[in-house]
Amino acid sequence: MTQEKIHDVIERALELILLGSQPRKTNDLLMDQVLDLYYRLHFHILILNDSNNQDYNNVFSVILSETMRLFDEFSHDTVTITNDSKLNQLPRIILTNILGICHFYLNQPKQSFDYLSDTNRNIDSKGLTRIFLRFKRLLDLEKFYYLSKLQKNTSSTNNNDGIFNDIPLRTDSMSLFYFNRILLDYPLKVSTNNLISVYNGVLNTTIKESQLLEVGHSIIKNIEFPQANQSNDHKLELFFEILGDFFEKTDNITKGKDWEAFFIAGYEKTFHSISISYAATIFYGKFTDTGTNTIHDGKKRSELSFVNFLTYNKKYYELNERKYLDIVAIINLYKFVLGNTTIFSKEETKRKYSLQLYDLLCDFYEYYNLELITAATTHQEDEVGELKLRSEYIVLPVLLSLILISSWRSLYFIFFNDVDSFISKTLLAYLGNAISVSSAIESNLDLYFEYAYCLARQQCTTSSIKFLKTKILNKYPEHSYSSWHLLCLLESVQENKENSFKIACSVLEAMKEEQNKLTYRDKWQFMQLKLTQLSLVHEMFGVKDALEMLPEVFELYSSLFNDDHSKHSIKHSKEYLLQYIWLFTANLYIKDGSVQDAKEAVKESEAVEGADFKNLNHNIAKGYLNKSLDEFEACFYHDPVNTEALIGFAELAFETVGDAKCDNSLIANLYLRLETCIKKSIAGYISPEIWWYLSKIYEKYDDPLSYENALWNCVKFEEERPIRELDFCKY
Repeated sequence: MTQEKIHDVIERALELILLGSQPRKTNDLLMDQVLDLYYRLHFHILILNDSNNQDYNNVFSVILSETMRLFDEFSHDTVTITNDSKLNQLPRIILTNILGICHFYLNQPKQSFDYLSDTNRNIDSKGLTRIFLRFKRLLDLEKFYYLSKLQKNTSSTNNNDGIFNDIPLRTDSMSLFYFNRILLDYPLKVSTNNLISVYNGVLNTTIKESQLLEVGHSIIKNIEFPQANQSNDHKLELFFEILGDFFEKTDNITKGKDWEAFFIAGYEKTFHSISISYAATIFYGKFTDTGTNTIHDGKKRSELSFVNFLTYNKKYYELNERKYLDIVAIINLYKFVLGNTTIFSKEETKRKYSLQLYDLLCDFYEYYNLELITAATTHQEDEVGELKLRSEYIVLPVLLSLILISSWRSLYFIFFNDVDSFISKTLLAYLGNAISVSSAIESNLDLYFEYAYCLARQQCTTSSIKFLKTKILNKYPEHSYSSWHLLCLLESVQENKENSFKIACSVLEAMKEEQNKLTYRDKWQFMQLKLTQLSLVHEMFGVKDALEMLPEVFELYSSLFNDDHSKHSIKHSKEYLLQYIWLFTANLYIKDGSVQDAKEAVKESEAVEGADFKNLNHNIAKGYLNKSLDEFEACFYHDPVNTEALIGFAELAFETVGDAKCDNSLIANLYLRLETCIKKSIAGYISPEIWWYLSKIYEKYDDPLSYENALWNCVKFEEERPIRELDFCKY
């Protein structure tokens, strides 16, 4: 291997260490052993940072022992990697850091200090490539952090070989990890002459908006637009980088117009600035078009700033050996714009950028040697049916993990209702990748619930039950009423509903005991679980028993919501919930043959006080009660793929014209609606009734292959159908 090739391979390995991932092999056995030890050290430090209750003495003792052995080997001058003397020093310097850190965690401060303060094992920065400089900075930050811990204070952050001249790239997440820990443990007093102190103020949320604006003006007033042979002013670029972090962290600003003027001034004094376009995307996307900060076309400006950001990064990529300046920052901004529901006015634009983010994440995972979960490898079951979620877990610095979790979550929710993503199990892959970097389960229970819910929606009932029990309910039984409700629904798939009924009764009793402590979300879940219990009673004991329990339902609603005046979205409002309870009641009366009582229940639903919105469920109920195609068609005007309305429409259509004397235009209309529904609606795609009526049409038009497929899907989805739709456990 040529010397140039050796350098390239080692640089790639160092890039992975900087990110926090496991390095690829360099083809040098000793160098590989050193980097592997360094990765293992970081892996356990990151876990220790997340879980301080565990005893890691044994771990650090093992790493220390292996490091000492390698350290002895590299102490001999005969051990060389290349003819580059600086590169040959690198393994010894890495090992010195490892030894100092291991002694630190083993509570051996003298030995730790001796290794970390050994100035004979420093690399001269002169002549180092950009990657080696960034890696040297990681080593220096690491030493600085642990020496500060040993000395119980921090020496000045000035004159430390440039490690505090700017903020580490987000992609150098291990460097940023140490950099932030130093500033959080040893905060600097905010000074207009020291931008790292300003960043420190943003990091620990102590800096005021007015202070930040003042610092910005003090910088920009002395700057001119760069000449052709000049770069943008470093101090101004660094300030906008800090400003992007500030806007991302804060929830409210008071000086929107002042900031808009500042951005304009910044654009006038820079050329193709990545940091300004980054900060502007967040500023215009997050804080404009509201109250006194209203700025004309703020959301449009956010989108344009984002386009500029992508354009400038693409140009950097093309001019720098096909490497991004900071790929994690790009992923983070994608995550921001896609998570903001108002920036993109067109759905196809949001979808385009979502697909771009997915491609970027795939490239990122491949380059940095991270295992990517795809639709083909989302989940597996071994011989005994034990669920295995692959890549559990990738341990990375927390800020990087949060960016990746949010990015995968954004993709999941953007494509949540996409039938193709559902069928291909791509949705499960998105969630699987989010979970794979979320080592702290308790803080991500909603993510784990979503994965179990998604498994259930995919008809993977057994896998979903096992995942719920092993990952959520066995460990955190008191934390998730929605998870218990989902388990209840999944158990109801079985022909014997006894387990499901026991779960419903037990959880309802537990919620009753905690009723005064329940959040609004819990109250909503309480009511839905009560209705699930009634559905089980109806199935197990008959409709009369369910009707006798209706007073309990209305009493529970009154006790939970009569004094609750909080505001929520329409479908989560207490008025919508009460309407649904009345419609649920109407459905029970229909099953009992009490049509007049059912009509009265629908009238009660329509008369709910404070319900100043249109509820299509009223049209559906009246469509069934009055056998009216017009009521069902009224739903299609607002929701062309409303599954419940379409089932009612199909049922009535076949009743009206009869199987033998079908009206061709009506059946043709129905056929188009059914085909559209299974292509556009996941609820429609998994509906046995939709497939049943499609099979009748295929049979009528003598299409045996489609007829057989529709019947097969009808049976498949019926076999996995719970007592109620899964959405009723998902707030």
